[in-house]
Amino acid sequence: MRRFASLLMVMMLAGCGSSKVETPTAGEPEATGAAPAVSKETAEAVTSSVSPTSPTPARPATDVTVPLTQLRPPKPGAIVKTPVELKKEEWQLADTYKGKVLQATGVIANLGQADDGRTSVQLKTGDGFIDFISLQLKEKQSWAALSPGQTVVLQGEATTGEWAAFEWDVIQVGPNPTPVLTAKDLAKEFAKNFSASESRYRDQRIYVDGTLEEVFKDENDTIYFRVGSDEGITIQFIIDFEYTFKGIETRLKPGVRLAGLGLVKYIDEEARQITLEAMPIEGAFPVKGVTYASELPTLAQRIQQLAESVKAKAPELTITSQQALNELNTNRSSYAERYSNKWVDISGVIKRFSANSSGSACAI
Repeated sequence: MRRFASLLMVMMLAGCGSSKVETPTAGEPEATGAAPAVSKETAEAVTSSVSPTSPTPARPATDVTVPLTQLRPPKPGAIVKTPVELKKEEWQLADTYKGKVLQATGVIANLGQADDGRTSVQLKTGDGFIDFISLQLKEKQSWAALSPGQTVVLQGEATTGEWAAFEWDVIQVGPNPTPVLTAKDLAKEFAKNFSASESRYRDQRIYVDGTLEEVFKDENDTIYFRVGSDEGITIQFIIDFEYTFKGIETRLKPGVRLAGLGLVKYIDEEARQITLEAMPIEGAFPVKGVTYASELPTLAQRIQQLAESVKAKAPELTITSQQALNELNTNRSSYAERYSNKWVDISGVIKRFSANSSGSACAI
């Protein structure tokens, strides 16, 4: 049975959908989003760090009821602030709290990269897609331990020098909601049933742990890192924010271990290639003390996470998905004018579930 859903959402028109939206047709397979089994090899690789429970859904920024694991000792005497309070003082933190330690607990909305490879973490300050505060972490490649939807406790201090800024350490972490797979296990899944695996993994955020086999460029000078292959299926990364990792293609040599956190974006059945837009992990992985999800979220869990991220609001317009598709394909300009930045109650049959690089999700 195909799922029917009614969702209340803000119509954010940029980046969600192609230039021509296809009308759903009868007889297409249901995208169940069933969680894949984790092989013995993967389980052994992350025995000490994988939770036996389902992925932890994203929680409101004020919810700190999840179990926390300490990664480093906290500094005493910290001034506790919420992400909302930090947002209000964002541009004055270094001046106002010079010589003092701040502490904040929140839920990660997204992760970014600085030019030197360090991480900027965005903590949620509300329910909207742009409701967050961006905080600069001291350590590099923190995405090995952190991913969107995870609860973290941070402590920060102002830097010294002409351009003072606040930099933060990760003190405690909640369960990481992203599962870990080896490149070979992922390849085997696709070799066993390519169509079902495509439905299961497309646009899913996962960690992939592999061994670098080859670095190469395509005709557009996009750099690829092949990290595993099995039964004719190749798993590869293209590095997200390539400027941040300048020179990585010459620094890494075949045979080194290379993991990555990313979205499964390009699936080519003819070429037998699975490509992730990934942030590379060159150090130890999985990170000791971090609990990773043991499986992918089901379709129902992903829809629940989306619904929880946008609290119910009174809709300004109510339409069906078929009406929206008809209007979009008839006149995109008037469609954009009518629905842009409005809360819309839209209902229809779920054909596909995907996520873009910022972590936002679209039910289509």
